[in-house]
Amino acid sequence: MAAAAHLTTFLKTLTTVAIGGVSGWVASRLGLPLAWMMGSMLTVGLIGMFGIKIGGHGVEVPHWLRTSMIPIIGVMLGSGFTPTVVAGIGEWWVTMLALIVFILLASAVAYQFYRRVFGFDAITSYFSSIPGGLIDMAIIGEAAGGDGRSISLVHFARILVSVLTIPFLMQWLYGPIGHQAIHPGASSLEIELVDVGLLTACAVVGYFGGRAIRLPGAQISGPLFLSAIAHGTQLTAASPPDFLIAVAQIVVGSSLGARFAGVSVRAAGKVMLASMCATALMFAVTIALALSLATFVDEPLPALILAYSPGGVAEMSLIALSMNVGVAFVTAHHIARIALSVGMMPQIWRRVVAPRVAAS
Repeated sequence: MAAAAHLTTFLKTLTTVAIGGVSGWVASRLGLPLAWMMGSMLTVGLIGMFGIKIGGHGVEVPHWLRTSMIPIIGVMLGSGFTPTVVAGIGEWWVTMLALIVFILLASAVAYQFYRRVFGFDAITSYFSSIPGGLIDMAIIGEAAGGDGRSISLVHFARILVSVLTIPFLMQWLYGPIGHQAIHPGASSLEIELVDVGLLTACAVVGYFGGRAIRLPGAQISGPLFLSAIAHGTQLTAASPPDFLIAVAQIVVGSSLGARFAGVSVRAAGKVMLASMCATALMFAVTIALALSLATFVDEPLPALILAYSPGGVAEMSLIALSMNVGVAFVTAHHIARIALSVGMMPQIWRRVVAPRVAAS
């Protein structure tokens, strides 16, 4: 029985990733931004939502497979922390402080929207409104008495909406987004064996070490941190091969899409509509803050917009990479956003918001 179950899971996973790969390839041929991830995410998501069976199976990507791919992206993003970039990190304190303003303001706007327009209960509204920590917010929100499934779906939809809209907006405003915009570096198959070992160590040690010390988003932040050290200190100039990055994007995109399996079109539609509107409001806060900071900091406006965009770490960082603009800056701010969201916002709920809700 166990062997049959494992075989079924393997076939479902293989089918899902294969569909994602073909969809990513088609999207890349069409010139879509972030083609490998967006193509797989859209196709697998639609198949899951409509309950389409392929070979008698639905779509599924095991959590362990997605988790094993994320460190690859983390190592790749860490390669953007060149010695020049590292030397300028001390200049980011203004935008890091502004990140607190963004989280508080965006959360307040989204909370009122979910509460007053869509009628979510106070707990679900609050933990749905925080721009960071999809899994963390679902777990913490459910433990506080909110609807964990709705919170999870709202945050997934927030990331999905961000990934589907921001690349096109950036492409329209600033030019090509996608593989053709990435300047080739030492990411080919011709990297030295010692570099392979070093990058692998960054991924493995970074992931397990990050989990051990409870780093926010350990699966990406741990490998990214070690990779940043390795590249910042010039231990290596290599990054994962392009084909491996494409595979990682396919798996991540397919995994995001597979989360829609079992969700009714009506339920998904309502949450997607709510999340689309709330994400648009958050993005308005993003634009306002980015424009306000543009005259005070040296970072280009596209990097500021991406740094404060309400998307995921990997997704927004990949967009920055595809634009070849402020990868380290954008990645660092998104990791800080998750850390602040997970560490600060639940405390504000317990100490400030919950007592007021209970008293009203």
